[in-house]
Amino acid sequence: MSEKLKLIKQMINWPSLYNEEQLINAIKYAGEIKEINIIKQVINNPLLFNMTLINEALNQVKKISDFSVTENIFYYSKNYTDDIIMKAIELAGEIGNETYLQHVVTFPSFFKPEHVSEATIILFNLPRQTRSLTENIDVMQTKKIKVAISYKTIDKWFANKISEFISKNFRNEFEILFDEFIVYAGNSLPEILNDMLEKYDCSIMIWSPEYFKESGWAKIERDAIIQRRVLEGTRFVPILLRGEHNIIPKIFSPYVPVDFRNYIKTKNELEFQRQMKKVIEGIKRQRL
Repeated sequence: MSEKLKLIKQMINWPSLYNEEQLINAIKYAGEIKEINIIKQVINNPLLFNMTLINEALNQVKKISDFSVTENIFYYSKNYTDDIIMKAIELAGEIGNETYLQHVVTFPSFFKPEHVSEATIILFNLPRQTRSLTENIDVMQTKKIKVAISYKTIDKWFANKISEFISKNFRNEFEILFDEFIVYAGNSLPEILNDMLEKYDCSIMIWSPEYFKESGWAKIERDAIIQRRVLEGTRFVPILLRGEHNIIPKIFSPYVPVDFRNYIKTKNELEFQRQMKKVIEGIKRQRL
């Protein structure tokens, strides 16, 4: 062990003997030489180290390639400031660590709403590991892609049109899970929605100003789709039917919808088919 490292360890073991600038330099050096235990010791002891020092330790996390050192921030969040928790959440997103992000989403009562919202958005947009090409080919040869359609009642005519188009032209590749097709006597709408949203491989979301209102079955469907995306990586193809892009909530902002607004204005069937080609391509990509 070098003399410098011995001094750094002494400083971290007895932080009250040193000023903040000296401790920050010690933490930076620990990050440079990838001394995981030193970084972890700082982060895990908010009573000994102030938030400025813990913040500097978080700056070193990516250098040491071990995100587990931040565990205490997520499991003992009450000991840390809101800024430190948010920084840890953002770091988890940058590194691609789902475990701690899912902890925030699963136990929202231990975190501020803004922390839960940020963790949800990051999880929603994290790239998921894919299956091997061989596995994908085997699945494509033996199994249809199950597609759910989420829409507001006012747009049911358009959901019907999409469903009919896919069923007519791609019946061997896709199976549409559409409420009109699966209603049986004695089934409640919640049971139907739950069954549909549990079984689909991909969903089509028909976006409009009405779709993003905070009530109704469309919201229930939307929340279920978000949950499936966050927890399982299940993806979706968004369609913008009416309204401007500013109607789209922040959580969906990274996604470019297939734009059917010109079709709505013109009712041109060729335009409908052109945009449906993009929808079909989007559905097929869900397997990759």
